[in-house]
Amino acid sequence: MSKLKGFVGPLGDDLPSIFPIVAGVLLFVASLLYANNLVDEKNQQLDTRKAALGLSYIVTEKGLIDDAADFKSVKCEDQLQKFAASTRVNFLVTVKRFCQGIRIYQQGSPPQESPYFLDESRDLQARTWMYCTNVEGVPRGQIMDVPAHAVALSYPVAVTCPEGDLPLRGLGMITVAAWKGKTA
Repeated sequence: MSKLKGFVGPLGDDLPSIFPIVAGVLLFVASLLYANNLVDEKNQQLDTRKAALGLSYIVTEKGLIDDAADFKSVKCEDQLQKFAASTRVNFLVTVKRFCQGIRIYQQGSPPQESPYFLDESRDLQARTWMYCTNVEGVPRGQIMDVPAHAVALSYPVAVTCPEGDLPLRGLGMITVAAWKGKTA
């Protein structure tokens, strides 16, 4: 019996070597889950970018925006909102027009120069001419809260300018923001 001093049994002698094996398996499983979460996050970002590109294509299809009523009824309510519903994204499309040139501001630009300023006043230099969104309760004349993870794309486009009796064309800027989930 004295020769068996410290002998716990066949399982008891192997017990200390089981802990590193369990720790290694847990580390391996945790790294797989972390990698899977990264892949899912990137896929969601790519899906949002793909939806934003689809929305951009619908808006810039002709390269000319000449009728506000057509934009609101056909583009916004019919095409953009249906596309956004099928891709399950929230979106905001703003159209600004610069018929008398573009003002360039340094740092600290006024907030109404934001592409997310939703006001349809006739001050063509500082305000959004038209906008379309599928987010409920957007305050008119306010800056809309767009999440930081939103995909924002900007495109130049030709717009009609209401100057005199002649139908002139000017420069417009379309900004498309798309995001999944709720607004910030």
